[in-house]
Amino acid sequence: MTENLDALGGIKNSLLKKLRQVLRLCERALKFIEQTKIEEANEKIADAKAVMVDYQSQVEDLSGVQIPDESAQFLVKQAEYIIGLLEVAYSSDTMG
Repeated sequence: MTENLDALGGIKNSLLKKLRQVLRLCERALKFIEQTKIEEANEKIADAKAVMVDYQSQVEDLSGVQIPDESAQFLVKQAEYIIGLLEVAYSSDTMG
């Protein structure tokens, strides 16, 4: 959905950059989990969550201004879902 926004190019690029960063952080966390380096994995998951929270805030700030309300609502709901998954992953990892 982010790729289809009619928002300005800079905004779209900024949002996509954040999503790609979350993906990279999650991939790193997975590698740490595979190596049973749970503390390091949790750090990457926490970093990914922080980036998603920033993404969500940016979308909310631009809602109705440079991102159509309906699109922004969709993106915020998806961000909330991903943040929830990251919270579960973080709490699961700490349990060992």
